[in-house]
Amino acid sequence: AASSVALYTIDAVTGELVQQAPLLFAGTSFQGFASLEYDAAGRPPLYDAMGLIGIALLDESVELVRVDSATGRMTPHMVLFDEAFPGMLTGGVSALAAAQGAYYFVAQGRLVSADLATKVLSFYRKAPGVA
Repeated sequence: AASSVALYTIDAVTGELVQQAPLLFAGTSFQGFASLEYDAAGRPPLYDAMGLIGIALLDESVELVRVDSATGRMTPHMVLFDEAFPGMLTGGVSALAAAQGAYYFVAQGRLVSADLATKVLSFYRKAPGVA
């Protein structure tokens, strides 16, 4: 069964509601987003603009997904963590570096980079003195 919550598009100038769509993720239960970013440019020729992307919290995994803002349909892009490799996310802390093709977030107390083209995760070392 699909889980559903609403995605609202609001005009940043007027504050008016432009569009509303139910968020749909078929299969596993969708429990919300840890973060969302917007990729307007992509990194041709590696990949085209992805639009709205985010870290989706699912029953058995944490995935980077693409979200069609018109229909609300979520499409998996890459699995970040699963039951075999769990990750402790810091919600709301993320950044999209479109020129580098990377989605940055914090997990397990470290900065993590998800390469959007190769789908490889890189964990950065903690800075000295940081708990």
